[in-house]
Amino acid sequence: MLETCKLKPDRVRKVKGKVDWARDFRARNAIPRVRPGFNFWMGCAGILTAMRGSCAVLICLLACGGCGPREKAAAPPEPAAGPPSRSAGLEQVVQAVNEPGAGAVLVNVWATWCAPCREEFPDLMRVHEEYREQGLRMVLVSADFEDQEADARRFLASQGVDFPSFIKTGDDMEFIEGMDRRWTGALPATFVYDGQGTLRHFQEGRTHYAALAPIVAAALSATDSLAKEATP
Repeated sequence: MLETCKLKPDRVRKVKGKVDWARDFRARNAIPRVRPGFNFWMGCAGILTAMRGSCAVLICLLACGGCGPREKAAAPPEPAAGPPSRSAGLEQVVQAVNEPGAGAVLVNVWATWCAPCREEFPDLMRVHEEYREQGLRMVLVSADFEDQEADARRFLASQGVDFPSFIKTGDDMEFIEGMDRRWTGALPATFVYDGQGTLRHFQEGRTHYAALAPIVAAALSATDSLAKEATP
């Protein structure tokens, strides 16, 4: 069974939930309307009494506000640990693939909230370490939201990633179709290119070392063959 996740988790439900909570709060704390037949002046007197009580409490709070020890200013947030990352759309990822100097390029689109992505990472890193000296370049593209960048960087650090990576931005469908029209948007997604930037392999869903290593080796070999053919 193919192990995949959606490219972006659905946050709409959460946002709607916040709106509903706000509406409930307003309903619970709304000033009650004057009932028909209720003495208007008695209503006004009650409101004024409540206002005087509120003012007295407010004055007391203001008077006592400077009496106690002042709290220390909150320390600025620590910078995110882990390798550097930067925002990137389709254009930046394609540039990273076509940048000269690589014998093969392995692109992996992943996310911290995607269990198959996390589970396959040791296999990705094993392939990278084994073929790095032979010219393999790995391009990691996180599909996390930008406010989850710190989480993504911490995860990468825990996996031994010591090179820059990307946080995907921009339109999801444009990115998906620009990478490969066969891609449904499921995560993780793996792309293997030869040194000329030609796509040699595409897979969505979790991959394994035993399946990925020979594909990368074949892409490196293809690059060597193309280089020899181009030599006069």
